[in-house]
Amino acid sequence: MAKKHNETLDEIDITVWEWVTTGPPGKPTCAGCHPGGGPLEFDRDGQRYDQVLAANPSLRESLDGDYIGSHWDKSGVLEADCLLCHSPDYDWKGRIGQLKSWNLKWAATAAGRLGIVKGRIFDPETKQLTGETPTVIYNKRLFNEDGKIVLDINYRPADINCIQCHGPSDMKKRGFSWNDPINPDVHNQQGIQCVDCHPGDISHNFAKGHTTIETVRDDLDNTMRSCEDCHTTGYLGASIPDHLNIPPSHLKKIACEICHIPQKHRAAGEYFDSTYGSLHWDIIGEAEKIGYPTDWYPAYEEFDGQIHPVNPIFGIWWGNREADGTVYPLFARELAKAWEVYKDQVTDDNGDGFPEVNRREEIEAGLHALEQTLADNARFVQVHPVFVKGDKLWEFDESGALIGHPAPECKGEAFSISHNVAPAKEALGAGGCNECHGRQGEFFNRTHIVDPFDENGNEVTEPVRWTIGISDFSYTLCAIHCPLVRPWIGGLLFLVFFATTLHFTRYGPHDFGGRSLTPRPDDYERIERYGWVERLVHLIVLMTFLFLAFTGLAFAYNGGRWLQLVFGDTFTPRVWHGWLGFIFGAGVIVMFVLWWRDAVLVPSDREWLRKLGGYLGGHEPVPADRFNAGQKIYFWTVVIGGITLLITGTLLFFRDSLPNDVVFLAVIIHDLAALFGVAGVLSHVYLGTAANPGTLQAIFTGWVTKGWARLHHPIWYEKITGRPAADAPTNAEADASDEANTQASKERG
Repeated sequence: MAKKHNETLDEIDITVWEWVTTGPPGKPTCAGCHPGGGPLEFDRDGQRYDQVLAANPSLRESLDGDYIGSHWDKSGVLEADCLLCHSPDYDWKGRIGQLKSWNLKWAATAAGRLGIVKGRIFDPETKQLTGETPTVIYNKRLFNEDGKIVLDINYRPADINCIQCHGPSDMKKRGFSWNDPINPDVHNQQGIQCVDCHPGDISHNFAKGHTTIETVRDDLDNTMRSCEDCHTTGYLGASIPDHLNIPPSHLKKIACEICHIPQKHRAAGEYFDSTYGSLHWDIIGEAEKIGYPTDWYPAYEEFDGQIHPVNPIFGIWWGNREADGTVYPLFARELAKAWEVYKDQVTDDNGDGFPEVNRREEIEAGLHALEQTLADNARFVQVHPVFVKGDKLWEFDESGALIGHPAPECKGEAFSISHNVAPAKEALGAGGCNECHGRQGEFFNRTHIVDPFDENGNEVTEPVRWTIGISDFSYTLCAIHCPLVRPWIGGLLFLVFFATTLHFTRYGPHDFGGRSLTPRPDDYERIERYGWVERLVHLIVLMTFLFLAFTGLAFAYNGGRWLQLVFGDTFTPRVWHGWLGFIFGAGVIVMFVLWWRDAVLVPSDREWLRKLGGYLGGHEPVPADRFNAGQKIYFWTVVIGGITLLITGTLLFFRDSLPNDVVFLAVIIHDLAALFGVAGVLSHVYLGTAANPGTLQAIFTGWVTKGWARLHHPIWYEKITGRPAADAPTNAEADASDEANTQASKERG
């Protein structure tokens, strides 16, 4: 839009007058949708155009952006037309015809069907003023005898009135349509109207959301009804979903539209090319025109702390870098003039019928052509043309060499997608987690355009996961973890249970084949194995882990119904899971401080490991200090696993302030560590109860008998009592031992 005050004609592109009265061939003018008033009635000084121009006709020849080339004094102005929204039978075609004939003053009368307008100020075919002054033949059936009009009014504007304006523009930007069986919306099918979600007040302040790029009336952002407003209260009969098996983090991080607008079914724009001095639109999919039926998937972008579905539209455009470094897009007439100079040097590499500037020599040709055609352009202090394509800006450096460098500020715009909502059964993820997290999951595998052309004329795309900060590495881990690893690890829990049952059935309690040591008079005397602090810490770790395991397995395996049954909802256990996780982690750290010295592996542990502690039918006690080798290994596993759970759990607790990739990896590691931990605890519980009678009482009372200590922890027994744990050999055993030693000496000799 032209500035109010200009110093040269080169500064002026589209004037206010052209904005109101001129449109592309076969298209309405911009004023076709704008209801009047504001900049269609008053200039930037707040005065009516027709009155000012009638008093100062010379303004028509001035460089005033509000009046240059205008005929406001003959056409009148566009006052606010209430019927544009509130009439059930508004004549849009009639309105546009009046605008293109410059009958601005009479447009509302014709469009409201109040009468027939005869005559026109301007003839669009001959492009000449007619010298006529329009007259009106009123429809007298609409008027009372006192001259007051009686109209059929929609006090709540009908959807069709909204769609007349929002439909064409939003179809191009978002693939949006309404009351459309090809591109349905579940709200539309249930009779919801536009004004149900976008009500207005008496001052016509219409409720609006907060889209990615629009900046009109930002003070009204987020005033419309949101998904949560209706679907948590049942407003207008809206269903209230429980989302039992969807983590709250998903609901917080991912906008409802991500899952409930999985696909669009009418073609939108993908990118436009302004190289020729006019806009050439490329269309999503195989459709021939925007709005034609085709299936396509939204891309994703994060804004306002949530991931939203979007349609990113890129522009291929040329600009000029001024002396202060600002890049100004060039006007259509400036581009068209340069195109005539270098068009023979540009080829159609992709065969779509439109030559595209994509190779270095073509970019150089365009920049040189603009240097030539902009040389006498008075609107620039410095002529330094640039070319923008994808996320790169191309220009000549000081030596005259062509360089391309990233220019995110020149990148295309991502238009948020909010309509054409699918029902729950068609939502993304309705078929399970793998619809998103599997190897072929739609959420992370979709691609979107990042550059309209490479050097061969082909579109350059990238996975949308990159846009929302998910790396290929973490995505691959998740794609393996969710559909493959998680089910098998879940099966591991059943395998551990089966293995422990089988072991007990085959070997029974761990008593070294039924062979017992020679009883001693003090075998039934008790010795302290664990102090009260150790027992308390172990109990805290055990109890918190059991809670964490139960809730964590429910989270991992869609056990929302179980959580609801036990806790009444699924939110409470998640809160407790987080806080008890910190207590569990602290307990693991205290256990490490208490027991790390007893858990250091020593040479005598090799014998225990070689014989697997006698758990597979050994007949002799094996060396073991306070902790045997198996307990030591399990201890270090618990410490490493517990700290891993604490670190990853802490990251997840503060996930809102972390990059998505970090959260993604933390979830995978936390999940794996927890599942292996549960398997380990199952084994540990078996070994501490049925497999080793007398062990359980140690952890609860702190005491064991000396006989138990001699059998299971002979080295520790000897340290505590100062007596050998093994039985003294009999005379026959001693003689056999001496004979064996003598024979061995002879062999070595």
